[in-house]
Amino acid sequence: MHILISAKIMCKNTFILLLIPIFILVSCSNDNQGFAIGSEIIPSNTDVVVLDTFSLQSYTVKVDSIATSGFTKALVGLYQPTNANEDVYLGTDTVSAYFEVTPPNPLPNLINYVNGAGSPIVYSIYDSVALIYRYSKYFYGDTTLPFTFVLHEIPHPLNWHLNNNGLYYNKSLVSAGDQNAPILGSKTFLSRPLTNQVYNDQFMKLNDQFGLNLFNLVNDQDPSMTNPTFFNDKFGAFLLTPGNQPGPVIGFNESDSSLTIRIFYHSNVPLSNNIAPGNSSVAKFLDFKITTNANLQFGRFIPNLPAPINSLQYPFSKVSTNLTGGLSYVQGPTGFRTRLEFPTLFNILNVSQNIKLLNATLYVVPQRQSFQYFTLPTALSVYLTDDSNDLLLQYTTNNGQAPNYKLNRTNNSLVPDYYAFDVTAFVASILTLTGGVSNNQIPALLITPAYEGTTSASSYSTTYGSSTLNRVVIDNNKYGTNSNSVTSTGLTLTFWRY
Repeated sequence: MHILISAKIMCKNTFILLLIPIFILVSCSNDNQGFAIGSEIIPSNTDVVVLDTFSLQSYTVKVDSIATSGFTKALVGLYQPTNANEDVYLGTDTVSAYFEVTPPNPLPNLINYVNGAGSPIVYSIYDSVALIYRYSKYFYGDTTLPFTFVLHEIPHPLNWHLNNNGLYYNKSLVSAGDQNAPILGSKTFLSRPLTNQVYNDQFMKLNDQFGLNLFNLVNDQDPSMTNPTFFNDKFGAFLLTPGNQPGPVIGFNESDSSLTIRIFYHSNVPLSNNIAPGNSSVAKFLDFKITTNANLQFGRFIPNLPAPINSLQYPFSKVSTNLTGGLSYVQGPTGFRTRLEFPTLFNILNVSQNIKLLNATLYVVPQRQSFQYFTLPTALSVYLTDDSNDLLLQYTTNNGQAPNYKLNRTNNSLVPDYYAFDVTAFVASILTLTGGVSNNQIPALLITPAYEGTTSASSYSTTYGSSTLNRVVIDNNKYGTNSNSVTSTGLTLTFWRY
């Protein structure tokens, strides 16, 4: 053991002696000559500075309208926290889903006659009608509670009150009486969104008079059954609402057209040669499938908010984390976003006469207790914002694609999971006073969900939507330090000073 230690010391001393000439050579070089880093020349009398002590002010804000049309699942439920570790911060959510259906194509002939006249040789009889649905595997809340949903028939088609830009929003209504529209059926059950049931059709029994009316129109080959526009003018739209008792929010598939109004009927089997009707029958059904047009389906999200965030009003209102225990919130269709302000960021210009920014990283840390019962979103997005919390610019990757910054899991109870954002372009805009940042505005970023689905033509000025209630409770309090020295939400800069 002593021999090994001596050997290490000798090697170390030898290494230091070898380095001395190198240091002498460097110190004798011309300071004004500089050296190349990439394609730029950086003066050699520089040092690298890492700053992570910027003053950060964090707020919760609420944007006005979130587009919710055109997503791949219908969400329904009345969410209410049942546990102190659940989402007590954001109150309750009432979630409903609007949709239209399309008549069968081609339309079947339910009655056949010999040579078009006389007594029918094949005839059909109505049996029942049901709503068919499949789980999308998405849920939010406690699935051990009973889940209730109700199907209403809205007298107007969805385009009866469509916005000029062709989108529906989280607070949209077709008419003021939607929630009190006639009920076609309801069902209460224990949902199993992650079991094998997700691959199977589920059933809700509907009103037979409604089903018989549809069946007779098909039987009569009514023009409304051969033209989807005529059909929706005649039957309007449909609305799925939750019951009155709290339960989970459950997702149902839309993209695969499995959300369907199905009529069950049976037809007799004729004897050969068309002599006479037979005595046996065959069970059949007619499907009125959900219309997959993006404008003919949307979700309505109505939160019941606790103080102090119930005071939030678009566009300028904001609630400081000083009033919410150091926490701020991000949630898609309810409109909650986190606003981060950097009031001392301009002071970086005072660090040195000349600086060269190398990297700027924003770390966003979720509160650990907030996802004990909920799944964190796998990604978030970051935007430059203004005093009215508009989306001005989303920072992109080198190929121009909008990045969705992924969650970094630490799997360690003593250090935080975190999201990391490359905001070098944002800080560079502060240093050069470009990119929408002005002297009279505090530099600010808006943390939003990683958006999916529908957008408008002006995606920066219009807030477009997220199809899930997954949320992030952002923590500005200190944790233990992880391998990236992340202790809380904050900004880290690396730059050359010369």
